Amino acid sequence: TVSRNCYYSWYRYRYPGSWNRERIGCSYGATVWFISTSSSDQDRYYCEVQNGAAPQQKCKLDWAVIYTPGRVCALKGSSVDLSCSYKHPEGLTVTKSLWFIESQWKFGAEPEDVRESDQYEGRVQYSRTLNSCRMTITDLRESDAHTYSFRFYTDHPDGRYSGRPGVTLSVTDLKVTVSDTDGGVKKLTCSSTCTLPNNPTYIWYRNGQPVSDQNRNELELRDRTVDAGSYSCAVKGYEELGSPAVCK
Repeated sequence: TVSRNCYYSWYRYRYPGSWNRERIGCSYGATVWFISTSSSDQDRYYCEVQNGAAPQQKCKLDWAVIYTPGRVCALKGSSVDLSCSYKHPEGLTVTKSLWFIESQWKFGAEPEDVRESDQYEGRVQYSRTLNSCRMTITDLRESDAHTYSFRFYTDHPDGRYSGRPGVTLSVTDLKVTVSDTDGGVKKLTCSSTCTLPNNPTYIWYRNGQPVSDQNRNELELRDRTVDAGSYSCAVKGYEELGSPAVCK
C-alpha cells in the first residue's frame, strides 16, 4: 500500500543482470510487507530515499517459502513428508503456522488449516523449527492429491505470509499392465500414475511368491506354459501396498 508520506521508493529488476527497473510503489518506512506472493515475485528489489539525499540502498525480499521438492509422488496407503524452508525479516517472531490446500483458499478469507478438516483427522502432523517446516500425512488417499501451501504469522500486525505456489502431491497405486512384444513374449509392467522418487526397487510375485533376480518395473514371460500363474508387483519397503494380481 502506498503511504501518503512517501519517503522510500521501491523498485524491481525483472530480469537477472538487467538494469531495466520497474517502480512498484513507495512507503513511509524502510520496510514493505508482502502479504502473499507467488513464484513470479522472485526478483531483485531495492529502495532509495525519495529526496535523493542518501545513496541507494539494496533491498532484498525478506519473506519466502521454498518447497523441496516442489512435486511429490507417493503410494496410496503410505506416509509422505512435505518439506519447506521459510524466512522473514529480522526482529519478528513466528507465533503461528499452518498448511492449507491452495484450491480451497477463498480470496479475502483466512485459509482452512488442513488439521481441522474432517478428511485429515488423525492423519496429519506438523513440525517447524527456526527455518524449516514440514507436514506429514499418513495413510494416504487418492483424495489427498492437492497443492499444499505453508502459511505463517508473526508478532507484527501485518506480518503474515503464504508461500505460493505450494508443493503438489500426487497419490498413486500400482497396477500391472500386459503387452505383447516381438516373438510372442509377454511383458508385464508395474505402472503408476506419477513418478515415484528415489528410483525405487520393484518386487515381482508369482502365485504369491517373490520372483528371484527381478528388481525392475518390467518382467518378461517367455514360456507361456512354464511362466503361467498369477502375477503382482510392489515397491521395496512398501510390500504391503502391492498391486492387484493378474493371471497369465
